[in-house]
Amino acid sequence: MSMTAGGISARDLLHDLIPKLKATESFVNDTLVVMIDQAPPGEERLRRERQRQEFQLNLTMIRMNLKHLLKRHAHLLDEVSEADDLSPGQMLKLDEHERVALESARALYEQTQALQTR
Repeated sequence: MSMTAGGISARDLLHDLIPKLKATESFVNDTLVVMIDQAPPGEERLRRERQRQEFQLNLTMIRMNLKHLLKRHAHLLDEVSEADDLSPGQMLKLDEHERVALESARALYEQTQALQTR
């Protein structure tokens, strides 16, 4: 994902960040729940439950800001989603909250990937 301090390309948002966010949500809602269920009672289970709560809180913040971003740039995103070429589309300007949310989404995805490879 190519994100600058002030923006992200429309294509990267639609074809990289959002699919990774969906994969992260799937991990939290499916895989992490199984890990919690299979963990023996005690510290490991509590640690996984806290981890799930933290992920869910982050995902809520990310979704809220992503919704705002998608609404603000809907016309530009429609153009990219309808285009057949692989051009990155316009750079979408991010406000501070959106930038933090997208960085958090990337970090959360990396964390879930690391957990899955252990």
